[in-house]
Amino acid sequence: MGTLKIRFEQRLELMAELQSQGYSFDTIVLLGGARELQQEEKMGLPESITTEAHMMNYLYGERYKNSTDQNLLVIDAPMIQKADGTFTRPTTDSTLVHFAEKAPRNGSCLVISNNPYVTRQTKVTQRILDQSRFPTVGTGKAVQEDSGDIVMLMDEFARTLYEEYKETTDHLNK
Repeated sequence: MGTLKIRFEQRLELMAELQSQGYSFDTIVLLGGARELQQEEKMGLPESITTEAHMMNYLYGERYKNSTDQNLLVIDAPMIQKADGTFTRPTTDSTLVHFAEKAPRNGSCLVISNNPYVTRQTKVTQRILDQSRFPTVGTGKAVQEDSGDIVMLMDEFARTLYEEYKETTDHLNK
């Protein structure tokens, strides 16, 4: 899942931990987009790396440069043009729609994220992707006790509740 550089590095670390525990993945899908990197995210990257998707691809390549046993699919979702002509970054929803259009085959999905985002991002993935084609579960490290950002935690809680609401209303409308 697209994110800031530091969180993506943590997600790669979790994926490596899972692999060391015996998990294997037929295809690694990096769900990123054309979001411009923030200045602090550019530290340690070549100047040519300017967007989220390029950063994710680069960092993955650095970590797994000697690996030949993993297929990689990089989703580089485009910016979204608003009604007033301005652009905004791709969302989780729009990135997953982009993935569904590009996916070469069906398969189960493991969403690797950071908490408190895991539950919501998994629910969004389950809502957007046809679960008969892409059955989905999610995982991620626990929230750090000292995160101290109650506003961010409550915002994510509200977003997760909204996903539950959307799922419920979608089922009722069918």
